Amino acid sequence: MDKYDKYIKARNEQNLYAIHLGIITTKMEEGYAKGEISLKKEYFNPMGSVHGGLIFSLADTIAGSASVSYGSKTATLSSNMNFVSAAFNTEKIVADAKVVKRGKKVIVVEVTVSDDKNKAVALGTFTFFNLEKPFLEE
Repeated sequence: MDKYDKYIKARNEQNLYAIHLGIITTKMEEGYAKGEISLKKEYFNPMGSVHGGLIFSLADTIAGSASVSYGSKTATLSSNMNFVSAAFNTEKIVADAKVVKRGKKVIVVEVTVSDDKNKAVALGTFTFFNLEKPFLEE
C-alpha cells in the first residue's frame, strides 16, 4: 500500500463528519484529491436540488484531502464558494481539488464540484494552514 492509499484510508475512516454524510475520498496524489458523495433524498432542498451546505461540505473535505497530500495536517483558514448551477436529477456529486499555491504555512486549493453528468455546480477556493504535524501518526 503506497502512502496515498494510506492517506485515502485515513481520510475515509477518521473523519466522522464526512463518514456521517457519506463523503468518500477516492483519489489522492501530491497536490490533488478527488471525492464524491452518493445522494440520498434527505440531501435535496425543497426546490429539488442538492443543498448548498452539502456541496460545501464535500468541497471542504476534498480540498482538505488535497492539502494534506504533502504529509502534514492542515486546518481550513478561509473559503469562498460560488454556486454556478443547481444540481438537479443527479445520483452523486463529485469534487476535484487541486493545490494552486503551496507555501511554508499556507496552502491554497481550488475545487470544482460537478454532478454525475460532469456539469459544474460549484467552484471554490479554500485556504489551509499547515500545522506542521505528520498527517499520519506512525
